[in-house]
Amino acid sequence: MRPFQKAAEVHCRGYSRPLQRVITDFGSDVAFGKIPKKMMEHHGISIPISAGQEITESHAQRILETQSWETGFPAIEGVEFLIAEMDGCN
Repeated sequence: MRPFQKAAEVHCRGYSRPLQRVITDFGSDVAFGKIPKKMMEHHGISIPISAGQEITESHAQRILETQSWETGFPAIEGVEFLIAEMDGCN
C-alpha cells in the first residue's frame, strides 16, 4: 500500500470519508441525478450518478440499522396539550 493511500484511507476508484460526507449531504438535498452537477460546481470533482446514489443509500441503510424504534406508549401520563409548529419547508 502506498503511504498517501494509507494516510488518506482511500483506495483506487474509492471515495474518502470526507468526500462521502459531501456526496451524502447533496444526496439528502437533491435528486441523485443532480449530485454530479453540484459536485462539479462546488468542488470541481466529476462523479457518476450511480456513485452518488450508491453512497447516499449505503449511509442511509447504516443509519436505519442503528436506529431503535419505540413501538409502545409510555407508562407515564402525558401532557394535556401539546403545541407544535411546522414551517412548510421540505
